[in-house]
Amino acid sequence: MVSGSKVVSSGVAFGDRIRQWRGESRLVGVGAEGRDVVESSFAYRWLTSEPDPEVIVIDLRETRAFGPLIRGVDRGVSEFTARSRTSTVVGALGWVGSAIRARPIQVVSAVVLAMVVMSLVLMVRVGSVSQSLLLGQLLVAGLAALGLRSRASLGALLETRVGRGIVAAFEPPEPPERVDDGSRQDAEDSP
Repeated sequence: MVSGSKVVSSGVAFGDRIRQWRGESRLVGVGAEGRDVVESSFAYRWLTSEPDPEVIVIDLRETRAFGPLIRGVDRGVSEFTARSRTSTVVGALGWVGSAIRARPIQVVSAVVLAMVVMSLVLMVRVGSVSQSLLLGQLLVAGLAALGLRSRASLGALLETRVGRGIVAAFEPPEPPERVDDGSRQDAEDSP
């Protein structure tokens, strides 16, 4: 049933055309050359290299130059967190955050739909209504209206294959394991 489908065969033909265009594309070639230049640069190699285990860490709170500044920031953050417990603005932001976590597609769809309606009103008011722009906005409004029907939570979306890929792309790498061979203790014991 699927092999005889016109939709499937046209989708496969479209995918083949995209792969052919991508292979012949100058933009893809320029992008690959740009990636090679960036990856061979000193700054890229320095930023992506493994950290040196012999690096000395300095606590800036103990310095005279940055210590007072950091203590002031710490004091300000602690006062902000204490006052934010009774803040109406922070409560509203918490409510919005929980709504986004509960149903992100619905929230984004509602925002997009509101923006399309405002854009349509502005287009009519200014008088610059073109058929292609109107059709594009109606298409976006239709997709947003479909998105309003979604009941998926953020957790469910992050468990999909695409969600796991996005999380993996933005997740920081695991720190390297520290090997304690006792050489540090020997250095501290020596006079």
